[in-house]
Amino acid sequence: MLIRFLFYISIAHILVGCVSIPLSSKYKEPVERPANLEEYYSKGKSFGIYTEKVISTNDKVNQLELRVASQYGEILIDYFDHESKSDDLILVFPLLGGKPIVSTHFAKYFSDHGIDAAIIRRNDDFKNPANFDRIEEMLRESVVRDRIALDFFEQKYQKKNFGGFGVSRGAINLAMSAGVDPRLKYSFIAMGASDLPLIFKHSNEGRIKKYVKQVMDQKSISKSEFYAFLEERVKTDPKAVAKHIDAKNTLMLLCVFDETVPYEYGRRLRKAIGNPRTIFLLSNHYTVVAFTQIFSLIPPGRDGGLFPFNYIELESLEFFRKSFNQEKPVWGLLPFKIIRLPFDLVGYALEKIF
Repeated sequence: MLIRFLFYISIAHILVGCVSIPLSSKYKEPVERPANLEEYYSKGKSFGIYTEKVISTNDKVNQLELRVASQYGEILIDYFDHESKSDDLILVFPLLGGKPIVSTHFAKYFSDHGIDAAIIRRNDDFKNPANFDRIEEMLRESVVRDRIALDFFEQKYQKKNFGGFGVSRGAINLAMSAGVDPRLKYSFIAMGASDLPLIFKHSNEGRIKKYVKQVMDQKSISKSEFYAFLEERVKTDPKAVAKHIDAKNTLMLLCVFDETVPYEYGRRLRKAIGNPRTIFLLSNHYTVVAFTQIFSLIPPGRDGGLFPFNYIELESLEFFRKSFNQEKPVWGLLPFKIIRLPFDLVGYALEKIF
């Protein structure tokens, strides 16, 4: 009885909780990157020596831990590498802090479905209030380290086609790196946003509020001084570089009740990119788990199940398969497309009107 109830609730949730709006018909092409962008995010000597450590292996996939030396410190990468080689690679961008549950889940999902994936790990420097004065330096170096990782995979693994997948803070990082480096061509941006100072100011995330208070206490500054510092110092921000991302090669996902990465600033990011195809979910930053199988409740576990549905996994898989010209349909997405069709038609009409 409980399983049946949850099944019907989840069907109803999908019926009324999801709509897709296509790429703007007015979109032409991305803004050309200026020469000074390359200079500001220069990779220097790029990477040096590196090591490979096998974490796990099976008949199809090797999970490797890569340690890549660079002048910006060691770059630690989790790499899911198939025995059958391809030109394609998805970089999965981690969330802010905590255990890498989400990034690992999606990297493994893409790998299990035949696409190589890699996670460039982040350190905790960004979360330390003592490093507040270095915030732009840390943001810039994060983008540079992503670019060095692209160099590494090009030269050592002969990768040619790069996609990026990011959720929340990972989506913001993806928007910055894809805006700077044209090699990161295909972007699935979930719950990302633009204008970092305003995200700090208006997010309801407890960890962000705690960080702001800690900085204020340590630096003996007011809230207005905190935000003025961000406005003055932060240059590495999606609002500065997202216009260089090709909207034709982008799929966004926004939660209309999101107050953690506020929905308003997600819409700003969408507009900056050029209004790419976007999926809108009637969800907030945390209830979005009802659209993914990061945790499978029925049956319990993390290896798939009946509830919740793996909607985000299927959408992102189809996006990357089409981007990489892989002739493998994602049949699991078909029921969602059929159920969603009336709402998508409304979304299509709204895009044409406005």
